[in-house]
Amino acid sequence: MDQVQNPGITPEERLLNAAENTFLSAGVHRVTMDEIAASIGMSKRTVYQIIPGKEQLILRVLNRFASRIRNQVEAILDDPSISFPEKRDRYLATIANNLSKINSRLLSEIQRFFPAIFKEIDAIRARNLPQLMGKLIRQGQQTGFIKEDADPEFISAVFLASISGLMTQPQMERFGSSPSEIAVRIARLIFEGIQLDPQESDQRTLRST
Repeated sequence: MDQVQNPGITPEERLLNAAENTFLSAGVHRVTMDEIAASIGMSKRTVYQIIPGKEQLILRVLNRFASRIRNQVEAILDDPSISFPEKRDRYLATIANNLSKINSRLLSEIQRFFPAIFKEIDAIRARNLPQLMGKLIRQGQQTGFIKEDADPEFISAVFLASISGLMTQPQMERFGSSPSEIAVRIARLIFEGIQLDPQESDQRTLRST
């Protein structure tokens, strides 16, 4: 019998919360659906009525995780009261804070034991990273902090390719970096190359007024 829980949270949300916490702490390979169900006092019947299998559960958790990051970043980018330097810093902090929950072992297990899901991770990145990075770069150009000749689409593609190429177990071990550190190092390197120095930024601002 399922345990009585907070009526404000649905059974699906309870299951996804439990699965996310379990995957982040214990990986995905050895964890079973039964263990996740038992951790929240949910019957196996209820679990399989919500999500029919482990691969589908992993995908649902990953997509929800990515949507959460996207929503947080979009809230930052869409706030007109935040200056571009603060938006850039909050963007990097949001990426770092969320990806810090993911360790290289988790990605390695997904790549090894669930290759189709690992490919879906690339698809999730492709749906989100270029659009958000491009939006941030265009805002930086509009406010005089990013070079006018910086191509947002090209730079976003470089960002995506770099993330996909380096966020693998061999590369993370090679550079001694976590997924969070990899993403932030790449983003900082990009911004160092496309940002105007303060004097140039001030001159552009004066010309536009």
